[in-house]
Amino acid sequence: MDPAAQPVAAARGVRILHAALAIGLSVVAGTFVFVLRSLGPSLPNTPLIGYATAGLGLANLAVAAGFFRPRIPPRPMDQLPDEYWVTTEARAAAIVIWAMIEGAGLISLVGYLLTGNVVPAAVAALAIVTLIVLRPSRLEGDAI
Repeated sequence: MDPAAQPVAAARGVRILHAALAIGLSVVAGTFVFVLRSLGPSLPNTPLIGYATAGLGLANLAVAAGFFRPRIPPRPMDQLPDEYWVTTEARAAAIVIWAMIEGAGLISLVGYLLTGNVVPAAVAALAIVTLIVLRPSRLEGDAI
């Protein structure tokens, strides 16, 4: 069989997915900062929208980290990363967590773009950091 035709290994695929989510959220954040600095906020006199989106984002982060993170099973020491990421329990739970964290960041970034308020920007930065911290190697238990 041609090596180029072989499917991507499970661990590599999960790492690629995670990197795409983290880079994508970071690019959206950078784009929104640029647009906001160039054009200004769309709704500058409505700080409630900024606080509401920051609150929704923070609640989403709390649920992802507090409720869903403990549901990811640790990888047994005798199990290879590819075998670990093939299991539905690990892969599905990780994807749900990452999607929730990215959603929290996007909600907050929209609030930042609309209002220019620093609170939703801070929640978006926290979402990016959380997404980076909950990388595949950390979920596997290999990294500190």
